[in-house]
Amino acid sequence: MKKLLTQYVNSVHQQLSNNMNSIFVSIASYKDTEIFQTLIDLFKRAKHPEKIYVGVFIQDEDSVFKNFQVHFNDNKNIKTIHVLPKYAEGPGWARNIIMKELYNNEDYFLLVDSHSRFKNNWDVEYIDMLKKTPTEGVLSGFPRHYEFEEPYETYSKRNLCSIYIPNDIPHVGKLAGPHLQKIAKKENEKIMNISAGNMFGKGSILNILIVDDYSYYGECEQELYSLLLYQCGLDIYAPSENLVWHKYFVIGVDNYRKMYKPKEGKTSFWPHAADINCTSRSSDFWLKEYNDFINRHKK
Repeated sequence: MKKLLTQYVNSVHQQLSNNMNSIFVSIASYKDTEIFQTLIDLFKRAKHPEKIYVGVFIQDEDSVFKNFQVHFNDNKNIKTIHVLPKYAEGPGWARNIIMKELYNNEDYFLLVDSHSRFKNNWDVEYIDMLKKTPTEGVLSGFPRHYEFEEPYETYSKRNLCSIYIPNDIPHVGKLAGPHLQKIAKKENEKIMNISAGNMFGKGSILNILIVDDYSYYGECEQELYSLLLYQCGLDIYAPSENLVWHKYFVIGVDNYRKMYKPKEGKTSFWPHAADINCTSRSSDFWLKEYNDFINRHKK
């Protein structure tokens, strides 16, 4: 009887696992030793690690990449691309390549940085949270911070994500600090900008986010993604709970965004990005809604 019960429980667990949708996680890593612990934590904290598939772009020396391969050789759910650091062209460029070359039609998509930590059961919680958004959209917010050597029990208490409100639209208006940040305190709070360190949506959004030639957009991928999602009819909602933590100000990594190498004549985000993809909503409406969002929070 006990054996039959065990077999039944195992069968139920397997069925639940099979019903769990797959998630593709994009991680661009530039000379970042934290990528090792980030991947370990990603799988460790997932409820269904067997359903997590990761695309990692390692931009580091050959010796580091070889060490990475040895370390994660047994994990068949990790795919990699590697270039030497001198060939790196910034995170937006790397993320575009990951989406183009490593995504394999997984059901959901998570975009995070190479220095991240995750909440227990982050995978099922993100899927459940996304299903509750009032319109078709993505979940994104600036993740709270963690510190090196800080235990999970400490940083996980920072359980509400942050909403970023610039004083003008980045790379469009006259952006200058200081900017406003507030804690997301209600469910499905609609915002206008994604965080490239914490964005979750259906896998199909990659058809929206991938561009043919990323050299067009330089360091503006967060604004580019926000605009493309808007144009294609998707809204952005702040997660009602913080599921990802981020290490801000990593020495040697923070200048990564400045490394893009734009081609001649293709150096600015705006107005080049207007109407390059779907046009369910116009870029003019995006500008108006974004400015309304800023002005509403300034009051």
